[in-house]
Amino acid sequence: MIPIYIGYDPRESRVLDVARWSAYRRASTPLQIQPLVLKDLEAQGIMKRPMVVRDGKLWCPISEAPMST
Repeated sequence: MIPIYIGYDPRESRVLDVARWSAYRRASTPLQIQPLVLKDLEAQGIMKRPMVVRDGKLWCPISEAPMST
């Protein structure tokens, strides 16, 4: 089984559905798709990079670039 990790934003849950469908459709071996939820990663201490919100979007003050999944 091949693990695949996909960033997940609950505001756009349909995007995960489409990505999952596409991966399963094209795979020739079984997949294990795991959504990555930012809040869960922060709570588990995995995501340690600082973040701010600018114009309604996540922004990284270290790289001075927008963040995305």
